[in-house]
Amino acid sequence: MGTAVGITARATPVDLDAAFATIEQFEAELSEWRPSSVTRRMVTDGPQRISPETKGLFTLVEAVRQASRGGFDVGWRGATLTVEGDLASATGPIDLGGVLKGFLADRAASALLSRGVEDFVVDAAGDIVAHGHANGCGGWPVTVATEAGAWDLRLRNAALSTSAEDQQPDHIVDARTLTPVHCIGAVTVTAPTGAEADAWSTAFYATCGEVSLPSGVTARWIDPAGKRHLRKG
Repeated sequence: MGTAVGITARATPVDLDAAFATIEQFEAELSEWRPSSVTRRMVTDGPQRISPETKGLFTLVEAVRQASRGGFDVGWRGATLTVEGDLASATGPIDLGGVLKGFLADRAASALLSRGVEDFVVDAAGDIVAHGHANGCGGWPVTVATEAGAWDLRLRNAALSTSAEDQQPDHIVDARTLTPVHCIGAVTVTAPTGAEADAWSTAFYATCGEVSLPSGVTARWIDPAGKRHLRKG
């Protein structure tokens, strides 16, 4: 996806290789930049068989689309995503950029847990999934630094994602209007999974906070005036 993924873990090189191989597998399946990906073939070749993990991802993005009244939408310019059983189809281009990094971090975390690795952090360019402890003390310390401000948090068996425009101005848009939004300085969302944190942070930013967060999801954001806010689902 043209981004960097790092893993910090008490693990063997073989464990880490398995985690990165899992990322590669799902990136190849879902990235819009891969001509052979499922998301590309859904448009060019019709319905495609999808894995249970991908089906769960598509279920999540539909829930977030509804909760944001279309402000978050992986289908561009009227494209729709349809899932029936283990088949998925699309009427136009599908862009999972607002959720895929968190989802890939989840897949790496699942690979590590399946190999008995309990203490780790997966960082997919700021989309973070943390499990267990750092040095045996209450989770992992995480500092989120943006131009709008910074947060110091501690994550344990949870995920975090931040939406801001520090490095890529105008890259977050309201999918209903396809126009960039600038009503929030930065938002950091914590959630049970990386995919949830990523999707809800994107939706929160894209709708200027006009989205209903589910239970277990928390948003911390800074408005353009520099004031800090907190909302729990």
